[in-house]
Amino acid sequence: MTDKAPSTVKELAKMLQDLTTKFGKLDTDVQEVKKSITFVSDSFDAFKTTSESVCTDVQSLRKDHESLKTENNELKKELAAAKADIIELKQYSRQNNVEIKGMPFDPNERLEDTVQTLGTKLNIELHSSEIDVVHRVPSKDKEKPNIIVRFVSRSSLSKVLEAARKKRLTAINFGFTEDTPIYVNEHLCVEKKVLLGRAIHLRKERGWKFSWVKEGKILVRKTENSPVIHIARETDLAKIV
Repeated sequence: MTDKAPSTVKELAKMLQDLTTKFGKLDTDVQEVKKSITFVSDSFDAFKTTSESVCTDVQSLRKDHESLKTENNELKKELAAAKADIIELKQYSRQNNVEIKGMPFDPNERLEDTVQTLGTKLNIELHSSEIDVVHRVPSKDKEKPNIIVRFVSRSSLSKVLEAARKKRLTAINFGFTEDTPIYVNEHLCVEKKVLLGRAIHLRKERGWKFSWVKEGKILVRKTENSPVIHIARETDLAKIV
């Protein structure tokens, strides 16, 4: 096409044909662009749908996670409560027991007589009828296995413990030559012994004055005027500050 006006009908027809061809090509290009736009739009809609589906799945997974987390926490609480109940039952079975620690072993010993001697040295009346069972148990000191005494009644146990708190006993009191201390305490189950050991360690570390056991309960106190704290489980150790 030139800038010069057509001089003949033939030239005019040729010009119109060229324009028609160009417009046809332009229309084709426009249609292709429309198709591309439609494809992009459809792809975006599909992506949007997929994205929304993924978001829904994520929200569902979050809810499931929170639900499982809550359920897990509840199960942990139930397990802790069950463990606490088992420990209390184990301790309950020892409620009439004392544990004598530090008594040298004699192959010819009669432990019933040893317990009778204990009563004499503590200045209390202790009859053989008050003793249910007495035996030694394995301990860290193999030469001095601990002695467990089960009394028939709680009252017999109480009078022995009360008297033992007031008097220092040694192996000499029982006919041995060594002047090593003899301890008479409540018989704790293994779990409570471990807890007591940790409580005593923390009590010393934090400068607290008192720790003791009463009726199977581990108790601590910072000073004479401080409130008594019951250490029933591991988490209670955080109270010793």
